[in-house]
Amino acid sequence: MLPITLDPARLPILLVGTGRETLGRLRLLEAAGVERLRLFSPAPEPELRVAASGRLEDGLPGPQDFAGVRVVFIGDLDEATSRRLAAQARAAGALVNREDVPELCDFHVPAVLRRGALSLAISTGGRSPALARRLKGWLDEKLPEAWAERVERIGAARDHWRAEGLGPKEIGARTNALIDQEGWLA
Repeated sequence: MLPITLDPARLPILLVGTGRETLGRLRLLEAAGVERLRLFSPAPEPELRVAASGRLEDGLPGPQDFAGVRVVFIGDLDEATSRRLAAQARAAGALVNREDVPELCDFHVPAVLRRGALSLAISTGGRSPALARRLKGWLDEKLPEAWAERVERIGAARDHWRAEGLGPKEIGARTNALIDQEGWLA
């Protein structure tokens, strides 16, 4: 596995499913700033319909619906339907994630802990999502919300140093000095 961070505001994304798994992915995508999302469901549970806020397209997507889509999330569907949709998505050039079915996944979604612009991703490569969630909970207790402000402070300092013409090596050294001076990792 190669950990990467995607900006869902820049990518056309398709989400398809009916219930809890799909609702969880919808909330995850919304929290990450998704802008171009198509949401399909052949039989949405009431909570999914409400959360979709009028964006829900009834039924399953057809091959034409995957055109231009870069990422596809599949949840709450039977194996045969999931396999068919995954094949259609891949044929259109999209990456596919079918929650809790590793053999249908081109990528896995890690457990994510957010503190403002700071995102910590915990992944087991699909081997144990429960362990990833437990580690996220453990880290949640260790990293206070103050880290959101700290990241902004470091970012502002970095912008200032770049404007002064400093290079990456010097900026890195100054960043480490600031972190040490404040005792943030002590």
